[in-house]
Amino acid sequence: MIKGRQRASCRAVPFAGRVLAALLATLTTFAAAHTAEPPFRFTEAAEQGTFNVGAARASVSRSLDGTAGGEVVKLDYTLPPGTAAGAWAKAFPQGLNGDTIDVVRLGVKGPGPGQPHQVVAAVEIKGTKGVQRIPLPLQPDWTSREEPVSWSKIGGVTEVVVLVNRSGGGEPVEGSLYLDLRFERLPLLRKLSTFPAARIGGTLLVALVVALLAALVNLVAGRRPRVRADAEEDFVADAERRPPSPQPLSPRGRGVGVRGPPGGAA
Repeated sequence: MIKGRQRASCRAVPFAGRVLAALLATLTTFAAAHTAEPPFRFTEAAEQGTFNVGAARASVSRSLDGTAGGEVVKLDYTLPPGTAAGAWAKAFPQGLNGDTIDVVRLGVKGPGPGQPHQVVAAVEIKGTKGVQRIPLPLQPDWTSREEPVSWSKIGGVTEVVVLVNRSGGGEPVEGSLYLDLRFERLPLLRKLSTFPAARIGGTLLVALVVALLAALVNLVAGRRPRVRADAEEDFVADAERRPPSPQPLSPRGRGVGVRGPPGGAA
């Protein structure tokens, strides 16, 4: 009988399934331990205010915006030529550091038509070591960008500033700037994708998972035909080794006496 291959196939299917399940469980557990934390918003700072350089004027308030998905900063300004103004925020909640935050996400809606050429805006993240400056694109509709936080350059965050500068001459420019600023932690897979070695490892890992899935599907698909073929081979082999069954004798072959003609010998 041919049973070795059948038993090996039966053992391979649950083994491949256990390996794949263990791999997926490990990845899920590892990713769950590095889920993204709630962001730190500009509006959550305990201390906020405005400043001006020269004859500029500025006022800051909070505004709910459905497009931004929450509360945003509204900076109203008046900028004569050669002046600047802005808003600042200090005393953010604890946890705003390199251990929990990876990027700053900036959503901005700028002034009306024509003003983007007269106003230049930027965000400055000030820290115990230095300053990270990020230019802001000004458009009439919401635009967003994402920048890695340079913790090695900043150190600990002490203040975040939104700055608008007047460029060119002419009459004073008045307008409003809406800003949705969030410090966020990247999900694990996105964070790993920023490292070339991690991208290569992730590609290999995906290839391994795909290979395991393909092997599992092939094993399951080929298991039934193989079992049936083995069963047929076993039946044929048993039939060939089985001794032939005795055949019953016909009545002519049995030991039955032959009677002579009635009335004695002829």
